[in-house]
Amino acid sequence: MSWRQQLLNSRIAVYRNLLNQREQLRLEAQSTGPELEVVNYASAGDAKPAGLGLRQRIGLAAGAGLVVFVFLAFVLEFLQRNRNTGRMEPVLKELRGDWLFGWMMRKKD
Repeated sequence: MSWRQQLLNSRIAVYRNLLNQREQLRLEAQSTGPELEVVNYASAGDAKPAGLGLRQRIGLAAGAGLVVFVFLAFVLEFLQRNRNTGRMEPVLKELRGDWLFGWMMRKKD
């Protein structure tokens, strides 16, 4: 037998051995899986939605109102300053010509 044939036979033997080990490990992994047991099934009646209490609602509304009114105060002050300086005249002139805002501006003047 030549050295090439011996090398080929040894590689074939190693390959077959690896295939057998792989198959054994695959079968072992399938058979030794964890066993799970259902203790109790969940139902929709068990869960309650998390709601806000009265105190939390009042606090949330007060905080939101404060933020809105502070923002509104800054916007109104900004508009008043710009109107007093005359920078708003081109904008107001354009708004008076607009069909949607024009009637509001004419009623005010």
